[in-house]
Amino acid sequence: MHVVRLRRRLSGLDEGQLVACDGRRGGRLEHRLLAGADALLMPSQYEPCGLTQMRAQHYGAVPVARRVGGLTDSITDGVTGFLVRREHEWGRRLYQLASDPAMRTEMGQKAREHARSWTIQGNWHRWAEAYEALL
Repeated sequence: MHVVRLRRRLSGLDEGQLVACDGRRGGRLEHRLLAGADALLMPSQYEPCGLTQMRAQHYGAVPVARRVGGLTDSITDGVTGFLVRREHEWGRRLYQLASDPAMRTEMGQKAREHARSWTIQGNWHRWAEAYEALL
């Protein structure tokens, strides 16, 4: 049901509004694609950590990923992205993002804020507290 509605919704988009990448790109192209994206679909069967969804969050693109491995550590379901378990959920989550620009924007902002916590600037206070506790 959601997949059918998603197809209808996506069929109205211009070619330039929908981009697919097989993940074998990297470097600047990957960053440029993620910087211009609203969402990232990451259907990994296995993912020990995953950097692509973290990069997407850095740029404010909302990741929709399979609930596996390290993806569950970097995506808070329904807040900084979506984690799916079953096949029918992909269409529903993508349809939600395509249909609700306000939700997509809010989740993108929260994803970006979450990504800041992975930087040295976002974590220095933890290291300082640990160091002071040792003194």
